[in-house]
Amino acid sequence: MKIQKILFSTKFKELNEDSLRSLFVLKKTGLKQIILLFVIPIDEVGFVPYGGFLKDEEKKLRKIAEDTLNKWKEIIIENGIDCKILIEIGNLVQKTILVAEDEKVDIIAVGKRKRSLLGKFNFISQNLVDLVRCSKKPVLVSKFVSKYEYKGEFITRLNNSVFSNPLIATDWSEPASKSLKILSANSAVIDKAYICHVVEDKLIKDRSNDEITRIKNESIKRLNEYSDILRKNNIRSETILLFGKANKEIINISREKNASMIMIGTTGKDLFEEMLVGSVSYRIMESSELPILMIS
Repeated sequence: MKIQKILFSTKFKELNEDSLRSLFVLKKTGLKQIILLFVIPIDEVGFVPYGGFLKDEEKKLRKIAEDTLNKWKEIIIENGIDCKILIEIGNLVQKTILVAEDEKVDIIAVGKRKRSLLGKFNFISQNLVDLVRCSKKPVLVSKFVSKYEYKGEFITRLNNSVFSNPLIATDWSEPASKSLKILSANSAVIDKAYICHVVEDKLIKDRSNDEITRIKNESIKRLNEYSDILRKNNIRSETILLFGKANKEIINISREKNASMIMIGTTGKDLFEEMLVGSVSYRIMESSELPILMIS
């Protein structure tokens, strides 16, 4: 799947001009248009009984959005990419999904809120959770500047080459297969890809050595099949088989390999259900400092 049209939703907090520029490299593989979307929340313009919207407030918010979006539009056009601006009023998630479907975009780019280095947990906004859960389009969670602790050091990372060294975290599901298709169609911007599968501890608990060997060999076979697909599309790749807790192992290997992005599937379950089953994709979206391409 070539990425020819991107919906860049600017209401999600982390997106900025730098995040926008990091997408321009996709022009090499056929990116034709970026749609800039700003959604004015219905509660910010209010509603007066028998009077409708607060028009003055709407005009003010619309003017603020137009000023920024028009500047970004100029930058996009200067880089040889078409641009369209949309300003809507309503529910952020609903409008984003509707526009993505109506405009037939290939991916949606959004942002994730920052966290404090002193905080133990990341924070995922409910808007982002709902968008990832409900969207039929891949959602790129942009993190242009990330600060995190690794091996006792505090590190600031600039994610300005998102597609150069992607890591596919595969569980052999359909979304994982879609990841291969996305990479294969955009090979010109990829230096090297990593294909990772984690065998969870609970899967091999109480199993015999022969059973564990069978699982290992089957996993290696599947990883090599993925690698062959990428090789046929002129993409260098490295396969990685790990054992342990999936979200922790994936984040650790992404740091060791200096991956530029993590591509992972999501089930589309609601947040409560995801937390109950220990969703790998949501935990990685929370904890990783890298951009995450969530694929349903």
